[in-house]
Amino acid sequence: MSRSSKIGLIFGVILSAGLAIVLAWAVLNLVHGEDPFGIAEDTPLPSEQDSGEIVYNTREYYSLYDNNDLALEEKSCNKPDNEDQSCSYYQISGLKNAEVQNRINKRLSEIAAKYSNYDIFYENNTLNAFNLVSFYFYAHKNKEEVRSGITFDLNTGNELKLQDVFVKNANIKPLLSNAIYTRLVTLRGDYTYWRVEDRAEDRASKQEFDYDGEVLKILKKVDFNATDNFFLSPNSISFIVGDDYFNVEAERDIKYFGYYEKYASKESLFDNDDGLKNVPLSNAYSGSLLYNIFDETDTSTYTFEIINYYSWIENDPKLNQKLGEYYRKKIPNSDKYVVLQVGGQLRDDESSPLKLFSGEYALCEMDKTDYQNSFRKMIFDAKSSRNMMLLNWRAAFDANYGCKTDISSDPVIIDADNNLFKLSDAIKEEFFTDTYCPYLDQNKQADCKKNFDKYFSREYIYESYVIKERNNASHTYSAFIPDEIPHKYFNKNVKF
Repeated sequence: MSRSSKIGLIFGVILSAGLAIVLAWAVLNLVHGEDPFGIAEDTPLPSEQDSGEIVYNTREYYSLYDNNDLALEEKSCNKPDNEDQSCSYYQISGLKNAEVQNRINKRLSEIAAKYSNYDIFYENNTLNAFNLVSFYFYAHKNKEEVRSGITFDLNTGNELKLQDVFVKNANIKPLLSNAIYTRLVTLRGDYTYWRVEDRAEDRASKQEFDYDGEVLKILKKVDFNATDNFFLSPNSISFIVGDDYFNVEAERDIKYFGYYEKYASKESLFDNDDGLKNVPLSNAYSGSLLYNIFDETDTSTYTFEIINYYSWIENDPKLNQKLGEYYRKKIPNSDKYVVLQVGGQLRDDESSPLKLFSGEYALCEMDKTDYQNSFRKMIFDAKSSRNMMLLNWRAAFDANYGCKTDISSDPVIIDADNNLFKLSDAIKEEFFTDTYCPYLDQNKQADCKKNFDKYFSREYIYESYVIKERNNASHTYSAFIPDEIPHKYFNKNVKF
């Protein structure tokens, strides 16, 4: 081998080693929000550039926000001759500016019409706050899948671009790079927990997959001037590339979230004051917005949330407010700081005029300093876990705090006039004594008929119950209330 060839080989090895070091540094630092791929040297984005100074968002992650006082009504775009089709979209109401409202509704109708010949088209409302309204669309036909989004400024009716929702002058490409990496790792199963933490170790040990190459490949497909490739939630900016979307999370990058403050107005844009108030910013988005209220005073905190798989609860905030007030009364007087947590499902069957809220609640008492220093943050973090059921985060409270978790569900019946009744008050005792007590052991039947509330258990009303027949054969019966209870067993005050 010639001297020049040897020098060239040595130079090549040194160059390759240098590139490897640079690449390793990039991979390890991407999680920390730095600029691993030299993205900052790219040409600046065409807008949102003025003095060069970055004006960061000032909102804190552990904070509350108010929804817009904007109503959304879900419409069907199904064709009468296609029973297998599923097609729905939203229309808004409540804006003072009728021209802006009509403009937005027209645009939403146009999108629904575009996909009306698809087997599936649905539209999820992912944000209704900060004078913005945002939607995620999904359409499916044969093997074709379409995902898109749209976000409107309610001041003007204009559709926002992806770059519009970040703070001014920020280089947002590293944020998107980190979101892409997080999603790739999740899809590959290398890192199953969704929150961005301790990622460097994972990166260093997963070199068999070309993450850096894939991140750049996907990032190059992002159009920062498009209006249909992203959607917003209260705590994430989700951008769509192909058949997937990637989340920039406020928990990590909240200072770059410009849409919290950019579109504020001096005067209200709305006709009424019906929007949800005091909602935790960390509240996870899970297919649709969840009703959630957080009420903090000098002596207590009260949290209330609905997990609903049966109807879209955002359409009736007044009912949800009444439910919250009902449970709020359960906070006792105490020398300590009291935390009441309520959660449950709202069962709403179109075949019945009655609804059931099967709420469960836990009561905790502690020193106020314990609440302020740790417990409050624990509540917010639990809401960001994308698993909102109350029972799933009560266990964490029990280990260190005096929480009473064995409290029965106390379900509430909502009648056709939106009147609220404790279930055991709405139903006549004859229903229980006629249908349940006869199947208990002989020594319990008499006591059952005398002590109605004692035997009226959550297991019986909410999920299912097991009765023991006299031949000792066990059977499990479905008992969804109120659909399976004859009208004759309800008190006369309940309206059908």
